[in-house]
Amino acid sequence: MHPLRHWNFRIVFHARLSKAKKTEKYNTIGAFRLEDGTLFGSALYVNKGVDNLHRKARLPLKTAINSATINPARYLGFDNRKGSIEIGKDADLVVCTEHIELKQVYCKGTPQK
Repeated sequence: MHPLRHWNFRIVFHARLSKAKKTEKYNTIGAFRLEDGTLFGSALYVNKGVDNLHRKARLPLKTAINSATINPARYLGFDNRKGSIEIGKDADLVVCTEHIELKQVYCKGTPQK
């Protein structure tokens, strides 16, 4: 079983980031790097990544959205309840503008502040 299956992605990333705070350096190109230059993670928000894939890499919007929704859910084995809008799934939704800017987040159908 994949070790991330029981964790919220934000919590896992935040925990790893907290452990590395003493040695991390923020790179202006949107990456976290350790003192030795090793790439530690991205400072890019997921919605901005989707927008980059669509506008800069010129991928179809559906392909860009799938890269942040159903594809990772399938990879991690969560696609039975995450990654798409279907009856019986968790109803975790993000509402965005046409430029993929965040407007509203719903977790299990409940609006988040």
